[in-house]
Amino acid sequence: MNLAKNARRTVLICGLLSVATLATFGPVIGHDFVNFDDIGFVTLNPHVTSGLSWANVEWAFRSGSLTGIWHPLTWLSHMLDAQLFGLRPGWHHLTSLLFHATNAVLLFLLLQRMTRAPWRSAAVAALFALHPLHVESVAWVAERKDVLSAFFFMLTLLAYARYTEVQSLKSKVQSHGTGDRSQEIGNGSQNVEASSTQHATRNTYHVSRSTYPASTFCH
Repeated sequence: MNLAKNARRTVLICGLLSVATLATFGPVIGHDFVNFDDIGFVTLNPHVTSGLSWANVEWAFRSGSLTGIWHPLTWLSHMLDAQLFGLRPGWHHLTSLLFHATNAVLLFLLLQRMTRAPWRSAAVAALFALHPLHVESVAWVAERKDVLSAFFFMLTLLAYARYTEVQSLKSKVQSHGTGDRSQEIGNGSQNVEASSTQHATRNTYHVSRSTYPASTFCH
């Protein structure tokens, strides 16, 4: 019952975070490209505007001379947008917005998993999602690298949180098994001691019965 209730609460919070983020930053879909870095990153970059190809993928991993920044995954995301949507800016903005909304949800899931405090985790994730400092990352196509790096950062933290949970569970199982073995060894030692005591008592009893009276040897 509690698991089902917690699952419904998690889905509800994720939905509210997504709706709030999309509603807040939704107007960026109607914006154009910015004549500052968007030109070099997207609109006048032939490697990006021609879409995905093996030559462009190779260029993404080898080229850093255009902007002095090596970020092949960002280049690939721009190429995929150009491949799918051409140079219609609204779709490029929508991709960044969807990444940002996803990051807010991932942050909530991460914090809830680490703290077991869903409502406080939701409050922090909402602050992250709606904070004005993220306007640049969402509304500026050239800042795709920000929302993209945050996406992989959240996934990395979630993977690490899962790893620590598994390691903690293994440690508890091993400790429990060691405790059981120690108890078995202790019980075995007590049984051996008890058996030895009983055996010694029986031997003493037999010896005492076989001892002759002193008068037998006195004439």
